[in-house]
Amino acid sequence: MSKIKGFENRASTGNISSNNEYLEGTAIVFDSVSEVLAMKIKDETVLFREQISKNALENCPLDRVICCADHDESIFLGIAPKTLELNVTDRGLDYKCLLPPSKKQLIEERVNRKEYEGNSFRFAVTEGGDSWEKMPDGTYLRTINQIGYIAHVGPVFNPAYTQTDLQLAQRSFEVCINIEISQDDDKQPEGEGMDGEGMQDDSMSQKNELVRLRQRKAKAMC
Repeated sequence: MSKIKGFENRASTGNISSNNEYLEGTAIVFDSVSEVLAMKIKDETVLFREQISKNALENCPLDRVICCADHDESIFLGIAPKTLELNVTDRGLDYKCLLPPSKKQLIEERVNRKEYEGNSFRFAVTEGGDSWEKMPDGTYLRTINQIGYIAHVGPVFNPAYTQTDLQLAQRSFEVCINIEISQDDDKQPEGEGMDGEGMQDDSMSQKNELVRLRQRKAKAMC
């Protein structure tokens, strides 16, 4: 079994409907780039977007996933595969939940009044299951290539992301940037800036160090 990271919460703008018997929606939309998100890396704000690849659920178990409202598992609505159907399509992950009698009226009213603004899902990315790419506008794109576990799906009142939700993305980003910086530091050609005795002169040494510091600062601010 692949190692997974901690849990993250995300929301989609997929459809939500109810017929007083079933609650249906789209929890995950594949290859759809999110709005700009922001996360704090030390004292800098990093802007990024996120997408989930079409193959991200290939090895993800979908049994025991529960359906709940507003990320609150105390508002339990159903569990797969008994009362919750999960269907992976080319577009994403659809769910259909048989509502418990005690929750039917409440859920139906909230759907009809359009109080739910989106769908949520709580998930964990497989270790090494995401990648980062710097975009022309200076922001980053995070692609989630492999989801190792889904805890729940369901409708939400407010699909906004919190700082807690983005902590795992922050750690993944920091690992990526640290690797890039290490690789750049290792690329300096041997013998560059050396005097006739094979020693690097002070002015060239200071210049190279200044360049490295600027590169580090620029990458930390991206």
